[in-house]
Parts: sequence; structure tokens; C-alpha cells
Amino acid sequence: MLATLRRVDGAIALVEKVLVVVAIAGMVLLSSTQIGMRTVGAGGLAWADELIRFAMMWVALLGASLATAERRHITIDLLDRSLSPRTKAAFNLVVEVLAVVVMGLIAWVGWWYIGQERAYPDRSPALGVLYWHVKTIIPIALGVIAWRFGLLAIEDVKGLRTGDFGYLDGPDSEGRLY
Repeated sequence: MLATLRRVDGAIALVEKVLVVVAIAGMVLLSSTQIGMRTVGAGGLAWADELIRFAMMWVALLGASLATAERRHITIDLLDRSLSPRTKAAFNLVVEVLAVVVMGLIAWVGWWYIGQERAYPDRSPALGVLYWHVKTIIPIALGVIAWRFGLLAIEDVKGLRTGDFGYLDGPDSEGRLY
């Protein structure tokens, strides 16, 4: 069952990675264009700054979701390094269950917020898109983060039952400071 859920999560992660790469490439291209146009006195593109802000919001939320998938979300490393694998898994399980509840509630409030935005629609002045279309990433990303914390909790339950805690080592040491 966990393997099937991981495959589904892998497909979600692939879509997120593509969106992040496209958004970052677009932000770099648009920012460079803006700088170049302003340097030569052309003034820039009226809609570019707003699009970059929207893309930044998407990148931040999708990045947080991807970090959760790889157990690279914010942790307290000092505590993390001093616990035995079994205690670490048990501690992680408690934190993950709380995170599922909190992220699930925030995602639900996000959907309520989107409903309010839809009831009183407002358009961005430069792009003309409805703000609620852009902001749907908020409840979607938080819902996916809740899903991922649920997967991590299932993984920890499995580790506690079997005694196999190899998954706690993470995929690799890339990006770690110790």
C-alpha cells in the first residue's frame, strides 16, 4: 500500500518540479528583460512584476511541498541527531500527525478563503486574471503537504513495527550542513 501511495506522490512531485522549473525560468527571464528594458530606457513590461510576484508565491508553496516529500522540511537538527532511530521515528510520528491536522485545517480555511474570493471577484490590474485563480495554489499546496506528512507518518509507523529505520537517513546528504 505504501509503495502505491509513494508512486502517486512521485507523480505529484514530478508535476510540482516541472511547475517550479518553469516558474523559476520565467521569473529569471522576465526579471532580466525588465532590467534590460529599464536600463535602455524602454520602461519595462507593465505586467511582468505582478506575474513575478504570483510565480514567487507558487514557487514558495510548491517548494515547501517538495521539501516535505523528501523529509527536508524544517526540523530541529540538534534534537534530531541526539535521538535513537526508534525514538526519532516515534517523535517524528507525533509531529507528523499534528502537522497533518494543522495543514489540513489550514488547507480547509484556504478553500473557504478561495470561496470568499470567488463570491467577490477581483482582477489583477496588470494581468487581468482573477486573484482567486492565482491563489488556489494555497489550499492545494497545503493539502498536498498534509498528504505528504500523512505518508511520512505511515512510513514511521512501518519503521516502528519492523525496526527498519533506514528511511530516516534520507535520500542523500545534499544540502545538509553536517
